[in-house]
Amino acid sequence: MINNTSQLRRIGYLENAATLPTCRNSTTRIRMNEPQLSPEEARDVLKNKYGIYDIIALKPLPSFEDQNFHVTAKDADDVQHDYVLKIINNVLSQNPDICSVQSHAMTFLRKCGFPTPMTFPTTAGEMLSFFSVGKQEIDLQDTEVRVDKLHSYHIILSTQAESKNGPQRYIVRLLEYMPGVPLARVVVQLDMLYKLGSLIAFMNLTLQDFKPSSQNYFDHNSLWNTSDLLKIIPLLKFLDGNPIQKLAHDALKVCTSSILPKLPHFRSGPIHSDLNDGNILVEECTEDVNQTSHTSLVHSPKICPTSKNYNISGIIDFGDFTPGYYVSDLALLMVYMMLNHPEKIVVGGHVMAGYESVMPLTGEEKDSLFFLVVSRIVISIVLTHRRAEMSPENTKFLLRHDGALSSILKELWEAGKEKVEKLWFDVADLYSTTCQTS
Repeated sequence: MINNTSQLRRIGYLENAATLPTCRNSTTRIRMNEPQLSPEEARDVLKNKYGIYDIIALKPLPSFEDQNFHVTAKDADDVQHDYVLKIINNVLSQNPDICSVQSHAMTFLRKCGFPTPMTFPTTAGEMLSFFSVGKQEIDLQDTEVRVDKLHSYHIILSTQAESKNGPQRYIVRLLEYMPGVPLARVVVQLDMLYKLGSLIAFMNLTLQDFKPSSQNYFDHNSLWNTSDLLKIIPLLKFLDGNPIQKLAHDALKVCTSSILPKLPHFRSGPIHSDLNDGNILVEECTEDVNQTSHTSLVHSPKICPTSKNYNISGIIDFGDFTPGYYVSDLALLMVYMMLNHPEKIVVGGHVMAGYESVMPLTGEEKDSLFFLVVSRIVISIVLTHRRAEMSPENTKFLLRHDGALSSILKELWEAGKEKVEKLWFDVADLYSTTCQTS
């Protein structure tokens, strides 16, 4: 077991460190390559793997590290359907177990009433399929796979090194194209924030009954997990020259020393782990949301107050689905909802109120929420800058939230934990009082 306290002390994060930590290049690394299928190759996959021939349209969709296409096609009965063809990056494609569990989780949640996409099998009945592309050189200089400690990645390294001049294999998956638009494109009302909080809490509760098809679905190569905050420290170098670097360092220092010792007290289980404003889809309401519909909250929980603007029509992108901490899902959602409302900090209280109406936080979780929110902002800023350096052609998409995240980080840190928590908790108390008297 990792002794987080001793690790923190060893790297100076429990002391008054005056300088930025330096990057340590003591481990072998594997470069992550985004898939780059041409439209013609994508059409071949659809035809040969899924028997889809009458393709009307094939449009690229944005992605952080994979490749996605929006597919519009007709079936044998001339009925039009929409799909997402997803090609997984080369590193994650080395672990089919993770991708398989992601598909099973989406199916499980769909059966439980959540608006998650269906996964369509190939003509051979497979939920996952491999697709090989031409010769690619494997660069072992970048990314974060710690081969010295993660035995499963010894296999990845040796396989890629041995096949350096051979084809690259990617996992391919065909998903249902969910209706609606990303939450980022709409004006989010306060009652929607409450509704989102309660929906995510229901999802956390529901996933407690999820039985993964493999226990090997923790992505050790991921840097987004709360338990891996220490891995972010050397990556602060990707903010060199950025005025936010000093604040990101100072905030990460405090957050790390506060959060890591409390991790054993956080409740954990399978979580989505990427509930940002691009992975939640909404569509305009055509009925009272308190009426039962496929987009209503699971088990029809009481909403206070009533929303009359948007329904949640899709929860997508399970690429980071992992064992994790429930409160981390809440903190992430709070961060991205702050980007979509002029009141920014206050909106966290509305999300938290909705979450706690279903799944009340423990004392340790509640006391750590401020630091979890702040640390998630720092992680997002650091990793998006790192990814943009690796994929400069995708910089506009990757850094689309950078300015807003930096602004929120400054605002939160200047206000301080006590003031921000008072705002959140006061808002949550108002919901509790209103619901009790209605």
